[in-house]
Amino acid sequence: MIRIAKRCSSVLKRPLETLKDWEAVLHEMEKLVYANGHGHLLPHPKNGKKENLEIPALDVLKSVKIKERLALNGNPLLKPGTLRAASLGENKRIGVTSILNKTMSDNQREVLRRWRQRMIEEMGESGFKKYQQDLLKHGTKTHSLIESFAKDEPEMFDKTYAAADEDVLAFWKSVEPVLKNGDVVIKESEYRIENAQLPYTGIADSIVTRLRKISSLYVSKSSYIPKFGWCIIDWKTSQKRKTRLSQCFDEPLQIAAYAGALGLNKGALVKIYKDRPCDIIVITPDEMKLYWKLFLERFEKYTSINGLISSR
Repeated sequence: MIRIAKRCSSVLKRPLETLKDWEAVLHEMEKLVYANGHGHLLPHPKNGKKENLEIPALDVLKSVKIKERLALNGNPLLKPGTLRAASLGENKRIGVTSILNKTMSDNQREVLRRWRQRMIEEMGESGFKKYQQDLLKHGTKTHSLIESFAKDEPEMFDKTYAAADEDVLAFWKSVEPVLKNGDVVIKESEYRIENAQLPYTGIADSIVTRLRKISSLYVSKSSYIPKFGWCIIDWKTSQKRKTRLSQCFDEPLQIAAYAGALGLNKGALVKIYKDRPCDIIVITPDEMKLYWKLFLERFEKYTSINGLISSR
């Protein structure tokens, strides 16, 4: 067991920058976790017959594929689904954020714990609390500016802009060019989603009809996309520059959850800074399939932990 744990730890330290990197690590981790020492994913039964492991919740999830579903006019349907409330109890709805927060890996929790401890040592308890409050406030105000601009509400925009502090204005300056020059065209903002097949819900920051390559857009040469089209965008203020999906923790999974519910298969994370132009990190259809699979695993884990889906 110790040997397997060490090998798993070694695998997880590898750089994960491409889809092939992720697939290779997932495949090797699967072999390490389930192998019985003889190269078999599952142990051989004594009677020589193949044994089937029945996990109903996982069987259901495997049948739910992520794909682009368009209306007759070529636009996404963009309609919240009808939740199957009976599967989780009357009026029971699971938020995407709750699913991801409650199913973090031990490694993720340890990273957050160490970060929190380091920040408290530098700022003190009260200083760290104010720091977190300021981050939340700045993010909320920046989102408000983006939303009022997208909805063409000049009075609300001017009011929010006039009340903004220097940090919020700096964040707005970072993202303003891509909104005003048409590189990002927003169709819907703060759009409530409900998956018609799986009982989860959430709110997507923006659904856009166009996402063009711009100077600050980080896309590897192998996935260069001059015109990205319909996709989901999540706007994130950031203190440090991030240009790769592997630096974004669970944020791509959140976008995949929204995409799966709305019939879209592309997305992007927009990292907004106080001191430089924003970075747009795209999630291609192939990458979305991977993150959708990872989200479904987390969804199944959440329902299992909370006893929401029975095992037959």
